[in-house]
Amino acid sequence: MGCILSFDVGTTGLKTIVISQEGRILKHCNIEYGIVQEQEGFAEQDPAVWWDAAVKSMRFVLTGEIRKEIRAIGVSGQFQSLVMLDQNFNPLRKAILWCDHRGEEMLPEITNNVGGENLFSITANPALSGSSVSFLLWVKKYEPHIYEQCRHIMLPHEYIRFRLTGECVTDVTSASSMQLLNVPERSWSRELFRKLNLDDKITGPLLECGEIAGRTTARARQETGIPQGIPVIAGGGDSVVSAVGTGVIREGSCFTSIGTSGIICTNTDRIRTDRKGRVNTYCSAVPGKWAVITCSITSGFALKWMKENFCGIEMEAARNNHTDVYDEMNREASQIAAGSEGLLFLPYLMGDRTPHLNPDAKGVFLGASSRHTRSHFIRSVMEGAAYSLMDGISVLRELDIVLDDYVLCGGGAKGNLWRGIIADIYGHAVSTVQNDSGAAMGAAVLAAYGCGLYTTLEEAAGHMVKRNEANGFNQKNHETYMRYWDVYRDAYVRLEDIFQKLKEIND
Repeated sequence: MGCILSFDVGTTGLKTIVISQEGRILKHCNIEYGIVQEQEGFAEQDPAVWWDAAVKSMRFVLTGEIRKEIRAIGVSGQFQSLVMLDQNFNPLRKAILWCDHRGEEMLPEITNNVGGENLFSITANPALSGSSVSFLLWVKKYEPHIYEQCRHIMLPHEYIRFRLTGECVTDVTSASSMQLLNVPERSWSRELFRKLNLDDKITGPLLECGEIAGRTTARARQETGIPQGIPVIAGGGDSVVSAVGTGVIREGSCFTSIGTSGIICTNTDRIRTDRKGRVNTYCSAVPGKWAVITCSITSGFALKWMKENFCGIEMEAARNNHTDVYDEMNREASQIAAGSEGLLFLPYLMGDRTPHLNPDAKGVFLGASSRHTRSHFIRSVMEGAAYSLMDGISVLRELDIVLDDYVLCGGGAKGNLWRGIIADIYGHAVSTVQNDSGAAMGAAVLAAYGCGLYTTLEEAAGHMVKRNEANGFNQKNHETYMRYWDVYRDAYVRLEDIFQKLKEIND
């Protein structure tokens, strides 16, 4: 039969799947864990928590027959989060997570020492607060005794890969998120290490995401039950690997992930960058390509916020009818025409990343009148989140990226109404995948290709990733939405000074 074991080391939990080479999920397991926040702005996790979750999940999914059929292991996980190991490969401290804010302090030092233009030309991005290098410099400044003992750095999924194989290697997607990689050349930048006064021996050899990083060891077999000698594929960071898991491989195809945030990712044949810093450009999980990623910070979270604060009636109806509260909200919102009769929502509940790079932006309802009901407000929140995704699409188009294939995934893609709204705003049909396992699925596809079950990555994705019938779009609705989108964008420009004044008052 032949099957793949795959991990996604997420921020709040570890997802494990066993999938056949035809793309059928045979076994799955999700184990949740928490974030340690010792003070405001900090976010950490003990690497032992990830390994414990991996061990438990393997002991659960590796039943008799499945264990015999495992052909390869795929890994993926959160970008940017920093793991530091000593000479004996033991973690020196808790990992600093991508959502930790302490790296912001180090950005001027990075920019000044390297030079803004030079940094951009090397890493394809401006200095990023959530990058591994910003965390590394923070540790060097405030925990020098830790830094002095550091001999290896890696990301969370790479730690799982190391525990399985004993090999310290880095995939190019992870390295690009560290901001220590020469992204155009896909090689470590010794210039960056030198100008930032960092030890360049703490990084390992670089691999493309579909290459074999090592094989499971006798120790891993003892701890987890996985057979010894199974090839472990390099894998990569969650956003770019998720693209592979939705079949987004060629240039022109993109996926939109609607989770807490809204992520759009596409692969390009040549490197594309944005001098305004509205996108992140990394090495793609597809060998020889680059990934361009946009981020709307508040996407699915906006609807969750609406539910928890204003939809008590719908929550009660869901309890009484034994339905999902979001189904109740969709039912109400579907009764309202496209555009919510002029009610607009700016979804900046946690600031904005793409395209405004403004952490102080705020959520706004605009155009409310006495005729607007709760149903209008629910729909306007869904539309506002979709407008913010359209902002990301427009930035990609500005970068001369021509898109002709749109795939939706994540929790927000499950509802027909929201899918339809997004299709109408994009002005293009959108697809979903039958097996929406995100980065775990992408890592499995990479593993199937890397171990030789398929001769090309395209072939692996073609066999393993199954799409549902596409949602078409309504041209009349699209025209309506484009008029409102113009107002939406203008509203942000007019309110930007107001957001700053609110910040000053609240500070």
